[in-house]
Amino acid sequence: ISRFERRKQPQITIVNIANVRPIGLSINASSVRIGGDGDVFYSLPNDMMRTYHDTPQVEVLVNGLAAYCSNIDNNCQFQVSIAQTPMISSIVQNQVNLVIQGVGFSSSMKGNQVLIGEQGSCNIIDANSTYIRCEINHALSGSQIVRVNVIDKGFASSNTTIMVTVPLAIHSFDPPAGGIGGGYSILIHGRGFSSHTIITVDGKLCINSQWLNFSSIRCTVPPSTSHSAGQVILSAVDGQMSVNALARFTYNSTNQPFVTSIQPSVVTMDAGTVNITGSGFGNQSFSVYVGSKSATIVSSSMNLIRINLPQLPPGLYPIIINTSTGLVQSPIPIEYRFYFQRISPVLGSLYGGGDIYIDGVDFIDSTTVQFRSENNRLLPCNIISLQSNQIHCQTPSFVQQVTITADGVHPLYGLGFAWSPRQVTVQQGAVVTWKWDSSLSLSTRKYRVQQLFNAYGTDPVVDGFDSGSATISGSFSYQFNSVGTYHYWSPSITSNENIIIRGVVNVIPSKSEVWTVEVVSNEHNGNICYSYCQPINLILIPSSNMCFSIYIQFDQLYELYFGK
Repeated sequence: ISRFERRKQPQITIVNIANVRPIGLSINASSVRIGGDGDVFYSLPNDMMRTYHDTPQVEVLVNGLAAYCSNIDNNCQFQVSIAQTPMISSIVQNQVNLVIQGVGFSSSMKGNQVLIGEQGSCNIIDANSTYIRCEINHALSGSQIVRVNVIDKGFASSNTTIMVTVPLAIHSFDPPAGGIGGGYSILIHGRGFSSHTIITVDGKLCINSQWLNFSSIRCTVPPSTSHSAGQVILSAVDGQMSVNALARFTYNSTNQPFVTSIQPSVVTMDAGTVNITGSGFGNQSFSVYVGSKSATIVSSSMNLIRINLPQLPPGLYPIIINTSTGLVQSPIPIEYRFYFQRISPVLGSLYGGGDIYIDGVDFIDSTTVQFRSENNRLLPCNIISLQSNQIHCQTPSFVQQVTITADGVHPLYGLGFAWSPRQVTVQQGAVVTWKWDSSLSLSTRKYRVQQLFNAYGTDPVVDGFDSGSATISGSFSYQFNSVGTYHYWSPSITSNENIIIRGVVNVIPSKSEVWTVEVVSNEHNGNICYSYCQPINLILIPSSNMCFSIYIQFDQLYELYFGK
């Protein structure tokens, strides 16, 4: 046991040594250090190691402890001198060549460094005490700050910030030619490249770009824009700067597989099998992609490949054959066709049961129809019949659904002694469902839902909503068709105490509500195409006579009336 005491305190003594077990254990008290008040330091401050000097001193700290200066008079000085500071007076730029004039430079080329921007450099060709000539070879393109560092003196000073413009350039690329399908790697050499530099071939993005350094970029050549052989422009773009290579990149079709047609070119959401006709397929191993998804190869020969299509959303997708020498792309894309054009009739009920007919193209057996609200509430349309060009379904009830549980927390009695939420606001026509279950609780509680005249009364409303006899577990639903405030309670939920819980339902007039019709197949939504494609919206709007309207936003406006 260690302890600290002020001085002149009595030494610790053990008064019950006889009671300590085991018997015979030796216990001694001793004083480690005795000193005056305030003269013990637990770590020596650095300031106590300082010595007086007229010039600034260099300090070295090791793990927070000051090192000792062993020079004469403990003098480890360092002074900044204007006479020792190099100066830049001017810079002349000619393309990538710089001529820097000033004073205080090193006469040795290795004694000087010219920095371009944060990471770039300038290769020094000639230097003396007043002159440096260098060539920019590693730097980002654009406007960059120039700094000169003289090795035995430090950075040079200047009256203003010295800026130069580093040009963006392409010197060469390899390979100079490739197949019209693209998909192979190309290495571009130049100047001023950065991680933001974009390479294009015939205006198409060179993908999977890898920035190697300021002068090298590697990327994957895209397919030929025209799907034919020829020479095209290779370009680099970085910010506001762009440049074209002097040489042209050549697309060729020599020894390349070639796709002439695909059959069928239009499929349903069931996908199925497609035949790819062309030439040169049998000379090498390959894989086939539809868009970015891999397809299963069923069979292949020199002039024919048969594939099973992957599941994809409706749309147009290129068929791409990935070979050892590059990519081969089909001249036309394949279309996954799935869309609907019209919904009828224009009449229906807010509470569901109305027949709706949806006309479209290429519906399959697994197609479903659903309605989505603005807050992503989903309701199914019950399918009555389904054909490839028409769906007949019945609308669900669109009324609001709200659940209240007996899981609320009372500030005194705790969990299960309050409705949750205790007060709820719903729209006219909403169905409210109460749920309770105390079967697993330590204390037996029984609930019922009974309408009252006000928040503090105990008299039930005649012909008001009532769930009946109290039960340990159960549920009760009620539809609120009239605007107003409804109070309810559950009396005497415990047998030994008269504990009651109350709640409130506020019913407000219904507001306009937008529902979107979705036709779904294989988890993909169908497009809507009439004169153009756009979502179909169903808008529920209450009218003054308690009827409800539903608008379908299409190329023209259709109106469905939902009445009681």
